[in-house]
Amino acid sequence: MRNTSLMMFKDFIVQLVVILLLAPVALAQDNDVPVLTDKFLATLMELDPKAPASDDIEFDFKKIAFYNAEGQLLSEEAKKEYRSNPEYTLGRMFADADKVVRVVIYRKSTDLEKAQKASFQKSLDAMNPDYFKGEKIKPFKVTDMQGNTYSNKDLKGKVVVFNFWFIGCVPCVEEMPVLNKLVEKYKDQDVVFLAVTYDKKSEVSTFLKNHEFDYQIIPENTQFAIDYSLMAYPDHMIVDKKSVIQYKGNISSDRLFNYFSQYIDLCLAAQ
Repeated sequence: MRNTSLMMFKDFIVQLVVILLLAPVALAQDNDVPVLTDKFLATLMELDPKAPASDDIEFDFKKIAFYNAEGQLLSEEAKKEYRSNPEYTLGRMFADADKVVRVVIYRKSTDLEKAQKASFQKSLDAMNPDYFKGEKIKPFKVTDMQGNTYSNKDLKGKVVVFNFWFIGCVPCVEEMPVLNKLVEKYKDQDVVFLAVTYDKKSEVSTFLKNHEFDYQIIPENTQFAIDYSLMAYPDHMIVDKKSVIQYKGNISSDRLFNYFSQYIDLCLAAQ
């Protein structure tokens, strides 16, 4: 699972790079937009649209012309639509002799590409802390390192603070002392702290010999990553006493304690 997750994360980064590279399309293009013909394309160098970025390729957005599959030049509004709509995918990309990208051509997406692009867009949207806010948490039943079970039904009436992490995640490990302080602060209150990882139980046991982590740790779990489109770690989620998500996201470790304390206090005070 770790290799699969890392591959998903790598694919995510590649797609993100492409989107970021092509995002600022609102800049004015040159007036001498080329007519899209086979003869013109033959003068250019074709790139791999799935991995166009390299040290020697330049993206000058004033010089890039964007076309649909029929060779029609896209308007500014159409570019935004094509970039975000799962129906369209980057089909071909060309650079000139100076290795400056000049032409991008979209095409119709396959069914698989539509699903991948929709999933990718959801993952981007899910990074917004308000994306899941107000939703009921999806039903779950998990088991911690000691064999204790937790479910959404059992935890109703308590505030539940989730941490999503894995052993090889350096930022995850670095913020654990701050998370431990949260556990200490709310140890006598109706707050449950669950740390969910896809790492194997045996690997987590070895990890804990050298690291203190006071959350109740849930190993070998991938369902939360699927349910909440987890692509970047660490991630967190705070669920109120009515099983409603009030926060999902991440924040720098120096702000985490105070920021999460405010959310937890509000959830505890709510009736």
